[in-house]
Parts: sequence; C-alpha cells; structure tokens
Amino acid sequence: MQKRVIGWFCWIPRVSAILFTFLISLFSLDVFSSKKGVFSLLLSLLVHLLPVFFLVLVIVVAWKHELLGSLFFFVLGLFYFSVAFQRGFHAGALFIPVAMLCIGLLFFLGFLVKSRDKLGEKVCGAKKKTAKKKY
Repeated sequence: MQKRVIGWFCWIPRVSAILFTFLISLFSLDVFSSKKGVFSLLLSLLVHLLPVFFLVLVIVVAWKHELLGSLFFFVLGLFYFSVAFQRGFHAGALFIPVAMLCIGLLFFLGFLVKSRDKLGEKVCGAKKKTAKKKY
C-alpha cells in the first residue's frame, strides 16, 4: 500500500503538468480561424506555442528535480496571476494560475514524500548517488 501511495505522489504531478501543457497548446489553434497566408499562419502558430515550449522545458527540469519544478510552477503561477490582474479582473483568468500553483504544490508534495522515504527512490526512479567502495 505504501508503494502505491508513493507512486501516486510521483506520477500525479507529472501527468497533470503534461495535461495542463496540452490544454494550453489548444489555445493556439485559434490562429487557424484567420485568413492569412501560409508563412504568416505558421509564424503566428509558432508565437502562440512559445508558452507551450517553455512549459515543456519546465516539465523536463521538474521530471528529475521535483523541488526545482515546484518552484518554477509556483513562480509561473504567481507571475501569471499578477500580470492577469494588472490588466483587469476576469474570473476565467483564474484557471491558469490556480492550476500552475496546484501543480507546483503537487511537485513539492512528491518531493517531500520521495525524500522522506527510501521506497520513493525505487518507485519514482530517482537514485541517490552513493560513494563506491574501493577494495
């Protein structure tokens, strides 16, 4: 049972971060509704996908270093929250920063569980470096 709980704390933040990134990438599909040329359309799509590329980079870092990943997601959530409310309050704008803060919290909880229990090393795949014995 304990191995199963540690596995949940290991994989839930990763899966939720990937699903969140996929959701953010869906927002970039609105470029196809405009009547632009192919080059302009591809350039617009690239610009709309820049946050997704950055989130993929954050997920890659967070995959191995959960504490750093939780810090990134907390900072991104707080930054988005401050920028969104400087431009005016919109209730729909709460979803993105709240989701980022929750993912950051999940990564932090995963870090705590994994660092507290040696079983977390086996379940999550992270191995602590140990000194090799010389004979």
